[in-house]
Amino acid sequence: MASDHTSSRLQGRFGLHAMLMREWRPARKLPLPWEIAILGALLLLALVLRFATLTHDSLWIDEGYTLASAGQSFQLLFTVPFDTHPALHFAVVKLSTLFLDGAVAVRAPSAVFSVLMLAPIYFLARRLLGPVGALVTVAGLTLSFTMLVYAVNGRNYTQLLLLLMLAAWSLQVMAARFSEGASLFSRSLLGWWGIYTLSALAALYSHNTAVLYLFVLNGVFCAWALGGGPKAAFTATWKLGVVNAPALIIWAPWLSVMVGTSGVFNWLEHQPPTTALITLAATIGPNNVPSLAMGAFFLAVLAGGLLCLVRPGWTLPLIFANAAAFPLFIWLIGFAFKPVYMERIILPAAIGGALALGYLAAHGRRRWLTTGLTAAALLASAGSSASFLMRGDAHSNLGAQLVQDWRGAVTAYDAPGAVLLICDSFTWPAVDFYRSDADVWVHHDGGVWDMTIEDWRANYGQPLAGTDAVERNSYSPWMDGAQIDWPDVVAQAPTMVFLKPNTLCNDGEPEQIRARLAASGYGFIGREVWRNVEAETWRRDLGLSALPGPAPE
Repeated sequence: MASDHTSSRLQGRFGLHAMLMREWRPARKLPLPWEIAILGALLLLALVLRFATLTHDSLWIDEGYTLASAGQSFQLLFTVPFDTHPALHFAVVKLSTLFLDGAVAVRAPSAVFSVLMLAPIYFLARRLLGPVGALVTVAGLTLSFTMLVYAVNGRNYTQLLLLLMLAAWSLQVMAARFSEGASLFSRSLLGWWGIYTLSALAALYSHNTAVLYLFVLNGVFCAWALGGGPKAAFTATWKLGVVNAPALIIWAPWLSVMVGTSGVFNWLEHQPPTTALITLAATIGPNNVPSLAMGAFFLAVLAGGLLCLVRPGWTLPLIFANAAAFPLFIWLIGFAFKPVYMERIILPAAIGGALALGYLAAHGRRRWLTTGLTAAALLASAGSSASFLMRGDAHSNLGAQLVQDWRGAVTAYDAPGAVLLICDSFTWPAVDFYRSDADVWVHHDGGVWDMTIEDWRANYGQPLAGTDAVERNSYSPWMDGAQIDWPDVVAQAPTMVFLKPNTLCNDGEPEQIRARLAASGYGFIGREVWRNVEAETWRRDLGLSALPGPAPE
């Protein structure tokens, strides 16, 4: 609580700057034993919520890719830039597979990171808001629908959040000390500098957006120092620049890789402002709750944000950086120079919302109103998290696009002789994971390839930079030996199940495949949809030749 204890001294020394930098004490504090008990209960609840439905949904395409890539050697993971993102998360999943299997192995790290993330957030919030505000902040994130969605998603998002929150905590401590006149090489700051360097570096090697988040956070802190005048801002800027130098220097080799892989995202479209704001609101707030409950949540968050403006302290730049500046920066810039604006890219926005809620609980003067708004917001979040746990196969919500029921589609067609046909080899691991006795073939340029996991890893173990994404994902020279001539396709596959023809295939490719199947004596049986996975069934020697009608988008 250094900013609290030194506020009087700073007021006399720095005037307006001290007033802006000080953090107001909460109206009351919980006894330490109660604080520990409540924090422990929240962490336990977070653990239960995140593991309760860990395997409820099928692996989706990116999770299958992560699990298959984790099968590469550590040497290849850290020496060959085979993916748009750095290899640290793949290495974590690889370690997880030494102890766990399948979907649990790829998702357990995300669930664990989602719980661990609450620790640095708690310590950061407690430093600024006191125990009440910190506990409310943690409670909001524990019950956050958004956090639950990505806790059961076997990708690098919660790992990134944990590392960014460690970086934010340590950077705030250093920025506050610098505003008090601390030396850059003060012994009391060397440990924080070490924590920041390690967490920032690990974040940079977890996800490309880390560099944008760190840029925004440092920029907001430097701008905040303008309260002390240009000289104070200049001093803060050069000190924070030196603080960031070690991590950025070690990360620099990946910059060229990131630049070289920007073409991978040529399918993404820039969101208009209205859609971007809706996405931001869905990321921060509860989902699948009545409008009244959602309104109560945002009223509480807005009240906390407005209170920050009236009584400014270090929480204000943190809320602004997470909930406003970073999402705006992502919307303008994207990452890898593409307009990648989705809730999973702007997850720190939920941190900003939770901090605003914690600020309301800690600093609201009308206790009955403050308590009521805070309770309403947490109840809305609790209802939202309950709806996530009870989600059904057809439930639409935040993160619904991440649910692709390959498990249902593949296991429905695992009878002997049934072959699964896809157009994109990137998808192959997710399909093959559930394939049982069925073969999974990949179509490309009129040819068919019967892939194995060794083949797939050989293809995806090649450097990504400088290659065309479509060609790389569909064909490599090693596949010549695995090609199946079309007469052999007909002989080996009495039943052909064509999966996601309208999403995974190139323009005109579905029609080409359907025409060839019909010309080879296959008849169209029917079409089924398994939660974002469409399956067309074709069977040979039924005397049918009619092609199916237009497939639904």
